[in-house]
Amino acid sequence: MGQFLTTGIAYRFRLSKSDIDLVGRNEDDALLEVQHKLFGTEKALFDSVATDDGYIFNIKEEILNEELIPFLSEFYQDFYGNKNKECQLVLDNLKKLNSPDKWESILEEETFECFQIDNYAYRYFEINGSRTTINCKIVMLSLEGKIMMESYGQHFSFFEAAIAKAYAKFELSNLVRVYITG
Repeated sequence: MGQFLTTGIAYRFRLSKSDIDLVGRNEDDALLEVQHKLFGTEKALFDSVATDDGYIFNIKEEILNEELIPFLSEFYQDFYGNKNKECQLVLDNLKKLNSPDKWESILEEETFECFQIDNYAYRYFEINGSRTTINCKIVMLSLEGKIMMESYGQHFSFFEAAIAKAYAKFELSNLVRVYITG
């Protein structure tokens, strides 16, 4: 298999209650702080659902409804240009299904390289001096490789910040991650 340079949108992640407890605030403030640490935005872009052992965060449906297709249209054009017909197929399928609930079925089929779930994605972050790992569900929008890197410093953070600025009119731009997967 190998490792691949990937750009994608984080749309779901899970946190344990012990991770939330580390923040040391009321539950709502703690959840917002975790979102801020992970995605660098003060906006509440996720809804959370409590489970027995933690929380599941899902991107807000209204954000997906309003932004996913316009965001992907611009991103695909900028990244792939007019050469990639697969991108247009993704957009056509999303428009036809017309619902975030149904869009996930396209992801699960893994038909499109430029719109599929990455099951290997995770993020590290620090809460009050304790380092924790979060498994994320990320929609891969691009995948190139193979790539090998021992260290990459701030490059990926810079790319993420640049993407957020370039697509600032979309709240989804704050959820774009650049990383190595595989």
